[in-house]
Amino acid sequence: MTKAYRDNFLNSGRTRKAVFFGKNKLLQLLNQSDDCVGARFYFAAKESESGIYELDLVVVGARANETDIITAEAKILDDSSPCPTQCDTASPLFGTASAETPTVNQG
Repeated sequence: MTKAYRDNFLNSGRTRKAVFFGKNKLLQLLNQSDDCVGARFYFAAKESESGIYELDLVVVGARANETDIITAEAKILDDSSPCPTQCDTASPLFGTASAETPTVNQG
């Protein structure tokens, strides 16, 4: 799936392959309230330093019925670290020619 993204969406100067959110921020989001049981990731566009809009993510907590937790006090993550420039170039998901994409368990 990451190769299909790279092949189909990295064009017209776009280079964003991934984003990173730290553990502490993710835990703060997930632990914000007793009814937060997961997270929803919204695709977003963020203007890069070169003026091109790159793919980004906005992450919100979600309840068991899969409704978003959106209140004045809610934790919302929208300050990811972009790849590039902050990347794991050794990861098989990064897309180097010699890397194979691993099978990932979903659950």
